[in-house]
Amino acid sequence: MQFKNRIGLIIGFILIFVTSINAQIKRIDPTHWWVGMANPNLQLLVYGENIGSSEVLLKKYKGVHILGVQKVENSNYLFIYLEIKAKAKRRTIEFYFYK
Repeated sequence: MQFKNRIGLIIGFILIFVTSINAQIKRIDPTHWWVGMANPNLQLLVYGENIGSSEVLLKKYKGVHILGVQKVENSNYLFIYLEIKAKAKRRTIEFYFYK
């Protein structure tokens, strides 16, 4: 499927696997985003108790990858920077949070 004149929804929702007992995800913003936008970069805000002490992995998806992860002073927040290329297809993506 090509997205020349269409903008397709890439994420219906985010599926999260937390493997650390100390990290509980309460919210990720935005919960939905679009492929085919002028800027392929996306910043996700992750909120959860002690999430800032976790490492993040993204399940491998063609056209989507992590550019970086930023930990901040408040350990309940974490920023994930993604690149979503125009060739990415609509799907749910999975993040793995671990210590």
